[in-house]
Amino acid sequence: MSILSSLLIRAYDRIILERPRLILLCLLAIIVFLGYKAKDFKLDASARTLILETDQDLRYSQLIESRYGGHDYLLMAYTPEGDLFSDRTLNELIHLRAELRQLPSVSAIVSILDVPLLQSPPVPVRELATRIQTLESPAVDRKLAEIEFGNSPLYRDLLVSKDLKTTALQIKFHTDKIYQDLLNRRGQFLDKQMSGPLSANEVAQFKRINDKIQKYRDERRKTRHQDIATIRAVMDNYRGDAELFLGGISMITDDLISFIKKDLKIFGLGVLFFLILTLGIIFRNKRWIILPILCCASSAVAMMGLLGMFGWRVTVISSNFISLQLIVTMAITIHLIVRYRFLLINHPATEQRQLILDTVRQMMTPCLFAALTTIAGFGSLLFCDILPVKTFGWMMIAGISVSLLLTFLIFPAGLMLLEKKAIPAKKKSRYSLTSFLAGFTEALGLGKIDLGGMSLGGRNAIGFAGLYPERVKHLILLDIGPEMPKRGSKDLNKRVLSPPLGFRSEEDAMEFYRQRMPRASDEILRQRVRYGLRLNWADKLVFKQDPDLVWSTGSAGKKEIPMVWELLAKITCPVLILRGAESDLLSPEIAERMLQVLPYGKYVEIQDAGHFIPEENPVAFEAEVRRFLET
Repeated sequence: MSILSSLLIRAYDRIILERPRLILLCLLAIIVFLGYKAKDFKLDASARTLILETDQDLRYSQLIESRYGGHDYLLMAYTPEGDLFSDRTLNELIHLRAELRQLPSVSAIVSILDVPLLQSPPVPVRELATRIQTLESPAVDRKLAEIEFGNSPLYRDLLVSKDLKTTALQIKFHTDKIYQDLLNRRGQFLDKQMSGPLSANEVAQFKRINDKIQKYRDERRKTRHQDIATIRAVMDNYRGDAELFLGGISMITDDLISFIKKDLKIFGLGVLFFLILTLGIIFRNKRWIILPILCCASSAVAMMGLLGMFGWRVTVISSNFISLQLIVTMAITIHLIVRYRFLLINHPATEQRQLILDTVRQMMTPCLFAALTTIAGFGSLLFCDILPVKTFGWMMIAGISVSLLLTFLIFPAGLMLLEKKAIPAKKKSRYSLTSFLAGFTEALGLGKIDLGGMSLGGRNAIGFAGLYPERVKHLILLDIGPEMPKRGSKDLNKRVLSPPLGFRSEEDAMEFYRQRMPRASDEILRQRVRYGLRLNWADKLVFKQDPDLVWSTGSAGKKEIPMVWELLAKITCPVLILRGAESDLLSPEIAERMLQVLPYGKYVEIQDAGHFIPEENPVAFEAEVRRFLET
C-alpha cells in the first residue's frame, strides 16, 4: 500500500505540479465545455418527478386516463364585491369568460354560466334532450337558480361556495393526443420491462420514446408558462370589482420552477458571499479567497454541465444540491489551506513545490475518507422508493466526487503559479507571562537575572530562558520538567480538576492545605490561606487562581511538551533541577533526560519533601539554592 501511495505521489508531482499551466488550461477547456452543456441544465417540478415510473397507482391512473381521456386545466376563484347573481356580476363573468376563451390553448370554460339547471324552473325529463337551460337562458328564474346552486350536490362546494359569495371557473386546455399516445406507448414498454428484459430493438425504441416525451414536456412547459402569464394578465383587468385567485396543478408546477430558480440564485449567491466573507475574516489574504472560490465555482459549473449532458433534472428535493456542493468543496479547500500554512510556518525554507506536494500527500487520505463517508451518507438515499430522493442521492455522490477531483487539481496547480509568501507571525497575547517577564526585565534594565520557577512557573521559566538565553544568568527549576510521568499527570489531574469550591473557615482551608503539604509548618499554611484565597460574595473562602488553569494540566499542556523540550535545549546558562524525593510530578528518568539536553545542568533530590519543596523542607531548599548561585 505504501509503495502504491509513493508511486501515486510521484506521478502527481511529475504530472500536476511540474506542468501547472498545462493542467489549468486543460481544466479550463473542460469547464468551458461543461459550462456550455450547462445550458441543458433543467428544472422539473412536475408530479411525475415525485414518483417512480413503476408505481402501481401511477400505472392505474394512466390506464384510466387512456380509457376516458384527461384534461389539463386551471381553476379560477372569483369573489365579487356585490351579489354573485346580480346583473353586474354576471356581465363581468361573461366578459371574463369571453377573454379566456380567446386564448389559443384554451379549449373550454366551465362556469356558473355554462352548467345545466334542472330546477330553475323544473324541466320535464322528456325535454332535457332538446332544451337544457343555463343561467344565460331567458326562461331561467334567477332566484330559483340561486337556490339550486346552493342545494345541488353537483354544484355546492364545487362550483360555488356554501355562502354563494364565491364561484369557480374551470379553464380547460386542449389535449395533446400525440403526447398521450407517447405516454401510452411508454407505459406498454414499462409493463413489458417488468415482466422480462427488453430486446435491443425495444430498448432503442423505448429510448426514442422517452426522448420525444421529454421534448414534448419541455415544449408544453414553455407554452403553459406563457398561458399562465396571459391568464394572470387577464385577471388583473377584473381585480377592481372582485378578488381572483388562480390554482391548479400546472400553475403549481410552473410556480415551483420559478421559485426553485430564484432560490438557486439567491441561496447560491448567499452561500458564496458567506464563504467569501468567512475566508476573508479567517485568512485575511486574497489568495486564500480566490483559490477556494475558483474551486467552488469550477465544481458547480462542471456538475451543472454533467447534469445537462446526461439529462438529469433537478427537482424540488434536489434543488439545493449546488449549495451543498459549494460547502463540501470549501471544506476540502480549507483543509488544504490550513495544512499548507502549517507546513510553511514550520518549514519556511522548504521550496514551494515540496510544500504543495507535502500538503497533498498528507491531506489526500483524510480528504478521501471524508468524501467517502459523505458519499456513503448520501448513498443511503438510493434505497428509497421515492424517485427524486434517489436522484438527489446520485447527484450528491457525483457532485462530491467532482469536487474532490477538481479541488486536488485546481488548488495545487494554482498555488504553483503563486510565489511562496511568508505568513506573518501572530500577535502575541498581552497576557503571556513569558513576554511580560521579558518586557519587565527590559524596562527596568536588569540585564542578566537569576530566575527560578516552581511547577507551572517552572515551565514559564524554561520558556523565558529558551527564548531569551542572553538575559538569564542562573535558572532554578523546582520539581518540574517539560513533561510529567503518566502516574503523576493522572494524580495531578484528579487534584486539579476536582478542587473544593471553597471553605467555610480558615481552619477548613488550613486542613485542606495540610493534607496537600503534610510537612509544611502552620505559618506557611497560613500564608497559603492568606495569599491564595479570597472572600467571595457569599462570605466563603475561594481560590484566587484563574479557573482556566486546570486546562494547562490536560490536553492543552500535552500539546506544548515538544515545544518545551525544544526551548529547554536552547538554554545556555547553568540550570539547577530540584526534585522532591516523594514527588510524583518529576521522575528521575525525566530529570536525567533534561541533564542530557542542558549544557550546564545539575540535579539534586531534596529529602523529606514532595512537590512543594520550599514549604516542606525550606532549610535544604535554601542551602542548595545558595550553593548553586555562589558557584
